[in-house]
Amino acid sequence: MGGQKIGKWEACSDNSDYCSFAASKDYIFVTDAGNKNICQYDKQGGFIRFINSPEGFIIPSYSFDIININDTLYCSNSGRHKIESYTTDGTFIASFGKTGTQAGAFVGCCNPTYLAKSSDGNILTSEKGIPRISCYGKDGKFRTILFDSHSLGGGTTAYEMQVSEGNIYIASEKTISVYRFDPTLSEKSCAGCEADCPLRKNVE
Repeated sequence: MGGQKIGKWEACSDNSDYCSFAASKDYIFVTDAGNKNICQYDKQGGFIRFINSPEGFIIPSYSFDIININDTLYCSNSGRHKIESYTTDGTFIASFGKTGTQAGAFVGCCNPTYLAKSSDGNILTSEKGIPRISCYGKDGKFRTILFDSHSLGGGTTAYEMQVSEGNIYIASEKTISVYRFDPTLSEKSCAGCEADCPLRKNVE
């Protein structure tokens, strides 16, 4: 109740449906599920540009997350089972991802659902349907599954996660679980270590 609004930015159109945002030093980037693009603003709320996918964003169920890692933007193109990267001036860099149930692939109609930056600068993805959290390098190379459906507690909903000061915080319906992420062990990770991965150590 102590916060006071100091400004408001209008959406780019009546059809806009903003999902997620990321910040850089000078800009704010907002994913728009209604118009299926990314809107770039300056820090004063001035509109800069639309960023469009060269393949076209397909966003079937509001799964359109975006993060910033060292001034490279990574966003989910969930209907295509891909993650795309862009510079902060909107230039497309690359994409990675494939459809499948195996480790290193995305399954279902709209995955990955959530993205996060790991403590060592890699990309964490969270999926729904068969929930799991995986780790990818910034180059798109699959590293490991950190949490499978069983270790997350099951269900079908994606688990939202954030990383801060070496801890992974994972939210479920009634709890927040905290795990320690040790980046020195990540180079030893592999696709087959789902249940006993050394990156995953529950601290609560």
